[in-house]
Amino acid sequence: MKRILLITGSFGNGHLQVSKNVREIFEKYYGDKVTVIESDLFLQAHPNLTPVLKKLYLYSFSYFRDIYGYLYYAGRNQSDISIYRYFSYDYLKRLVKEIEPDIIVSTFPTPALSLLKNKKIPMVNIITDYHFHKSWLTKGAFRYYVATNDTEKELLKLGVEKNKIKKFGIPIAEKFDATLDVDKWLKDNGLSTTKNTVLLSAGAFGVSTDFAMLIEQLKKKYGGANGSYDKVMRAGYRVKTSLNADAQRILEQNITKQMKSINRLGGTNASGIVIDPSSGEVRALVGSADYKNAEWGKVNMATALRQPGSTFKPIYYSQALADGVITPATIFEDKQTDFNGYTPHNALRRWYGNVSTRKALSWSLNIPSVLVMKKYGINRSIEGARKLGLTSLDESKNYGLSLALGSAEARLTEMTNAYAAFANNGVQSTSLNFITEVKDKYNKNMHWQRATTRQAISAGGAYLISSILSDNAARSGMFGSSLTIPGKTVAVKTGTTNDNRDAWTIGYTQQYAVGVWVGNNNNAVMNSGGSDVAAPIWRGAMTQLLSGQSNTGFTPPSEVTERNVCRSNGGLADSSSAGVYKEYFLSAALPTERCNQQKSKIQVCNLSEKKIESIYEDDFDESKYSKDTNNCKQKETKQIKVCDLSSRSIITIPEDQFDSSKYSRNTTNCRKNNNVGGDDNGNTGGDNDGDSSGGNTGNNPTLPVTPSLPRGDTNRSRTN
Repeated sequence: MKRILLITGSFGNGHLQVSKNVREIFEKYYGDKVTVIESDLFLQAHPNLTPVLKKLYLYSFSYFRDIYGYLYYAGRNQSDISIYRYFSYDYLKRLVKEIEPDIIVSTFPTPALSLLKNKKIPMVNIITDYHFHKSWLTKGAFRYYVATNDTEKELLKLGVEKNKIKKFGIPIAEKFDATLDVDKWLKDNGLSTTKNTVLLSAGAFGVSTDFAMLIEQLKKKYGGANGSYDKVMRAGYRVKTSLNADAQRILEQNITKQMKSINRLGGTNASGIVIDPSSGEVRALVGSADYKNAEWGKVNMATALRQPGSTFKPIYYSQALADGVITPATIFEDKQTDFNGYTPHNALRRWYGNVSTRKALSWSLNIPSVLVMKKYGINRSIEGARKLGLTSLDESKNYGLSLALGSAEARLTEMTNAYAAFANNGVQSTSLNFITEVKDKYNKNMHWQRATTRQAISAGGAYLISSILSDNAARSGMFGSSLTIPGKTVAVKTGTTNDNRDAWTIGYTQQYAVGVWVGNNNNAVMNSGGSDVAAPIWRGAMTQLLSGQSNTGFTPPSEVTERNVCRSNGGLADSSSAGVYKEYFLSAALPTERCNQQKSKIQVCNLSEKKIESIYEDDFDESKYSKDTNNCKQKETKQIKVCDLSSRSIITIPEDQFDSSKYSRNTTNCRKNNNVGGDDNGNTGGDNDGDSSGGNTGNNPTLPVTPSLPRGDTNRSRTN
């Protein structure tokens, strides 16, 4: 049976906890093969002195920071410098001799290990600090298990061979991987399920996701001219962050929940952020789906530059709306278009004809979007994006019209903060606030400059874009209910880049702006885009964040008005009717066109001509027309059929125009022969298709008989 000597120290509970976790794992999986002997080295070597030293150690945080820093960091490149390397050596030597371990595992920085003369015993250091210091270095160590890339780099600088270093993270208890029923846990511990619970965490920096972002902000402020990490970490600052434990848990859980589906669709990573639009404070941040992943886990994809795809469209749409260049009702033609060699197409490779701005953005149609940018201008679009905080866009670069479809790179943090401005009536925090308070080692408030605010876009422009992005009815034709949260008014936009390399979803209410990115750090393609891989994370997180909160919606500011417009051309309509709907506009930027609806026609009596006519209803004049058509019908002259004597043809004439010298009432005379009969009384011969020649029916003279024509050709009479 193998004997394992496990060394720890009670100067900080984190070392003890890691040691406990390691022991439990050994006993669980190798219980019948190993014996673990755990030693709190300092306490066992000096049981009376150690409690005093522990108090001094704790006091050093507040009153002797320089001394504490020297013990840990002075001479960090000179491994032999340590004032306590001999402090427990004698006890350690006796312990090793007594136990005769097969391996020594240390979770505590113990310089005395370097003095052991028995070099046949392999020694392993599990470095439980976020940042390396010299006391962890053990001459002749078999292996170092480290938590961070920085720690690995420090060891390499000191000459430790790379094959002896393994990035392992910090061992934690298995119970941390178990699903936790939060409400039950709160009840079991006598806490309220309806009130906020404050989670206090000390130490364990190595397992704190995105702790590095906070350190970077502190380094810029308090790290001196060179932004010294050591200066910040040794100063004894107490830092209060803006992060909310519940929001952080919700975001992390929803990312974790979707990763299996994302993996099946070719994605490996995801990031997300939750912002309070009113303050610019970050409530939750996940830089990567798995912080412990050795390949890409430590890369913060929330701050990485990636192409935003269609999530970029609201950036310039909003500015064009705010400047009155377009309205939500402006009509664009969605058809195959060649923009001087640039020929974009829609995701479904279909064209939808004339569409309004509202429909074009709700359906994320590409041709209308390019037309919007062309109308507004590329340079103005870049300028508007920078006003909304997208620092990565450069006016000097020649983006071209592909910029309309999100070809320029941007950061998830900045994109989400831009959307947060839409949620906050156009007012935006100039930068995100991660830290709300900093106190020094004497508990005095340090001056921490919070980000200022600015009017990034007009309140009217912010409302119009929010109205479009929250229009479930307009969006449903393309996306169904996949982006809808029942009972909540939520504005949201998805985005997908070429070949599905990046998938985005960003949405907001007045309370939260939530952004999600999904993809691969190496830019590899995925099998699906924003609405399939990023939207479920966003929808799940936003649903939980809004649970139990009242629906606030978006209220139009005074500069916005509602008017009737026609669907045909986006022009103003005088009244509500078929083809007319209500739309929002800036009061100072109403459409100049009028509605070109099809006018309705009515039948009237033309009073002057006594004729029934059809006219447009708008043209009706009661002095000229009567809607009672009987006024014309009563005075209409009776129409009769007669034989025109000159042409020998049958015609219809008003009865009051009959002239016996020109016409005959006996139409048979026209059909069969040249005997035109009849009298003024209208008596005629027969009207059949036979061969009869008719008869002498009056006092009219008898004309020479015209030979009968063949049957069926009765209309071609002739005279001799």
